[in-house]
Amino acid sequence: AHLPGYFDFFMLAIQWPAQFGHPEIGHWTLHGLWPSRKGSMAAAHTYPCSCTREEFDAHAVQGFRDQMEIFWPTLFSSNSNEH
Repeated sequence: AHLPGYFDFFMLAIQWPAQFGHPEIGHWTLHGLWPSRKGSMAAAHTYPCSCTREEFDAHAVQGFRDQMEIFWPTLFSSNSNEH
């Protein structure tokens, strides 16, 4: 059995923005990075992260937000504050 917080690897997902209707972005962007588990489908689909009801603190990313908007843009919404 996997313990809470245990994971085997990080799953890195990148995306090509032109595929999402953004040809003006000419570089791969980050979609996400998730701790993941190998093994059976049941084990692989149980995430080791512990989601809480803690609200997102936008001030925590202010120092690097400009870089996030370049390399981790919101491609599905015109509202950049949505994700």
